[in-house]
This record gives sequence, C-alpha cells and structure tokens, in this order.
Amino acid sequence: TRSQAMAGVVWVKSAGNGVGNGVLIAEQRLLTSRQLLFTYPDAIVTVVEAGDASGTQIVSATCEPAKCLLANQALEFCIVGIPSSFSASSGVGAVEVGDDAGIENGASLEIRCKTGDGADFGGTVVSEVVLDGVTDTELLLHAVLSGAECTVGSPVFYKDRLVAIVTRPSLPDEGLRATRLAAIKHKLQRRSQEDLAFDRLPVPHGSNTVRPPANDTKGSEAAVARPTQSRPAVANVKPEKKSWEGTAGGNAPEATVRPRSWGGRA
Repeated sequence: TRSQAMAGVVWVKSAGNGVGNGVLIAEQRLLTSRQLLFTYPDAIVTVVEAGDASGTQIVSATCEPAKCLLANQALEFCIVGIPSSFSASSGVGAVEVGDDAGIENGASLEIRCKTGDGADFGGTVVSEVVLDGVTDTELLLHAVLSGAECTVGSPVFYKDRLVAIVTRPSLPDEGLRATRLAAIKHKLQRRSQEDLAFDRLPVPHGSNTVRPPANDTKGSEAAVARPTQSRPAVANVKPEKKSWEGTAGGNAPEATVRPRSWGGRA
C-alpha cells in the first residue's frame, strides 16, 4: 500500500554530496549512506525531507549530529540524529529492522526509493530485486525489470523489514550492492554504540543536551513544513579510511511546514 511504501523512507539533501535516500530506524535517528554525509560539518547542513501523510505538506529538517553521529567508511553508512518533530509532522515513522539470516539466493526483496531531487519533484517507487549472493557485509542484488529505480541510501526490505541500504546503485555487469543491517549492527555492538544508534539511551536527569564541538559555529535548524498539491499513489515496479565519529545529546526543535509546488508521486 501507499502508506507501507512511504514508511520510514526520506530524501537526504546534502549540501556538497547531492541528493539520496535515508530511512528512519528510530524517531530521532536517520540511517543513510556515508557518501551523503560523513562528518559533523556535513551533517549540520544536510536536510531530511518527506511529504506528510495528507499529501498537502512537505516537511524538512536539518540533521542534528549533536544528538548522534556514527559513521563508518568501510561499511558505507552513517547514522545521525534528527528532530523528533520531523516524524511527528510528516507521519514518517521508524521502520522495523529485520535479519537477513536464512534468505536464500533467488529470494525476492524490495527497494523503496524516493526519486528526484526532493518532495517537490519526486515520489516513491517500489522496485522488486532478486538476491544473487551474500557476503559478510553486503547483499548482492539485481533488479527484475530495467525500469527499477534506486539511489544511494535507498532501503532494502525483506518481508517488510529493513535488511540493507543501497551503497552501489549500479555497477556494470554486477547489479546492485547494499550494506547489510546485520553487518552494521555487529559493528555497533562491537563499539558499544547500538543503544545510541537506535536511540535507546536513557536521558540524564536534569539535562538532555550535549554541546556541539567548540569549533562548530552552526547549529541544526528547526524542521520546516510547507503546503503541497495532492499526489497520486505510489508507483510499483515489479519484475580513504576514517575512524568512527560519535556524539550524543541535543533537543529537537519544532517542525515547520511549507506548501508543495509540484504534484509528484507520493
């Protein structure tokens, strides 16, 4: 359904690295590709965007790395904090994370992609892909039809559970590559960062903020919402190495709304 296809998937608009996708793994946590954002300076100018459930508003918010910033180049992922008001205003909730253990070659999975440069000119496309193989860190996939769409950071689902994010949308004669959630969780567990990544840490009594680094002069901005035109239903298409960075804390600003100027797909 349209609501299922929209669940958790957002546009990620990076100031210097283009536009891709991301997925909410908690109300205040975004999982995306480190190709879109990797550092604190990247994160404070990166915007998350989605249309709301009514189809009349576009909600956007600046990432909040002061809450959380976990990035790893080898696994090509980044987990960053976002305002709680973004989920509340857009209706985009966290997805259920699954396990790819036992998925056999030839199994059918879904890629849910936000297309275009944002909610004004894009929509959601659900494409079927087939599993070709599994490595320690990646799922190797190919699209059933040539019209299938995906981009960096697009989430991969198996039986409506998140199992990977796309890191290599198209490789000649190699299909698609996606980083396994199992590999990401294993890395987080080894670093004792899984609770931070999934926003499970208790809030310290008397304080729930952590200041950004001293050399940072820009804070995250409030979520913004604007009106939009009505949208048709979801399109379905069937068959250099750096160390981890981590921060925690921060208060979420209020969401704001703006109108949608183009009636693209939901």
